[in-house]
Amino acid sequence: MADAEKVVFMPRLLPEEGDLDMDNLLISYPSYTHKLDLARGRIRGFVDGMDAIRQAVYKLMATPAGVYPIYSPGYGLFFQDLIGLDPDLAQSEIKRRISENALVDDRIQAVEGFSFQSDGDSLSFTCSVVAKGGASAVIEGSVDLS
Repeated sequence: MADAEKVVFMPRLLPEEGDLDMDNLLISYPSYTHKLDLARGRIRGFVDGMDAIRQAVYKLMATPAGVYPIYSPGYGLFFQDLIGLDPDLAQSEIKRRISENALVDDRIQAVEGFSFQSDGDSLSFTCSVVAKGGASAVIEGSVDLS
């Protein structure tokens, strides 16, 4: 192997003159994604805009954190440790966890307007997810406290 050619990869950190063709730059569409057809249990078609944000929040809330190796350990929500907590403390934790996790998505500007309803051993909630640009969507969920 003494005569073998060496291939050296030298990454260029900055483009050189002439490398950028302004007419052919890619445009990023961060909310354009595959559409979940929950009724049929399929992925079919595509979704964009506020519908994509609703779907992203649904996936975040429906995925337990740290369970599925396809997702990073911080993706999803973990509510099992709320079992047995005082409902007021559980409300505070639900607000914090949903807000912190949803605001990681750069399309979401705020999570606000939380309201809670205690139904015996479960705590139901609604809140609004506000996208950049002002559009909002109401999300609902519940957490079992027993």
